[in-house]
This record gives sequence, C-alpha cells and structure tokens, in this order.
Amino acid sequence: MISSTLYFYDRKCDNLKKREKFTKQIEDVWSLPKDILSNAPIIRMYGGFDLSVENFRGILEYSDKLICLQCYEYKLYVRGKRLYIPYFGFKEILIKGYVEQISLQHESC
Repeated sequence: MISSTLYFYDRKCDNLKKREKFTKQIEDVWSLPKDILSNAPIIRMYGGFDLSVENFRGILEYSDKLICLQCYEYKLYVRGKRLYIPYFGFKEILIKGYVEQISLQHESC
C-alpha cells in the first residue's frame, strides 16, 4: 500500500506549488502521462503545412497570417501565410497553411 500526503488545490496562483506537488504525486502513483494531468498543449506538425493542437480552450485571434489560441496555462501563437482552420472540436484544432513560426507564452499570475 502506498501512503503519502496529497495536496488539493483550488485553482489560485498562490497554490501553484501545491498543485505541482499533487500532480507529481498522482503521476508517480498511477504512472499517468504528464499531459493528462497538466492540460499541457499537445502540438503535432505534419510537414510545414498542417498543425494539430490538443488541449486548447479557445481562439483568441484569427487571420491568414496569425492564429492565437488560448491553452490552459499558455497562449499559443502560430504565424505563417494563408493560415486557416478547417476543423476544430472541443479540445482539438487543425490549422492548415504555410506555418513559419510557433511560439508559446506562459500566462503568469
């Protein structure tokens, strides 16, 4: 039997360390992948023309040169030419076009 102290967090920035410790404990105990617990964006690029992003919350900006997505703790910027979104679902989005740059901006408290 595994015994350890688990910390619960209430989504406030001052409890970020407790949340990280709690997440680490869950990962260790149940051997879960990090992306499941942290809601980190999962980015897959197919060549330089297709981009798939999982774990996003919404579209903040959309043009043929820039698409900005709100992920859970990040903003994801995709810059390029002739960008468009042929599909998006609840947690996944597909971006097509000539992708020149991808950048993440961490949202601090």
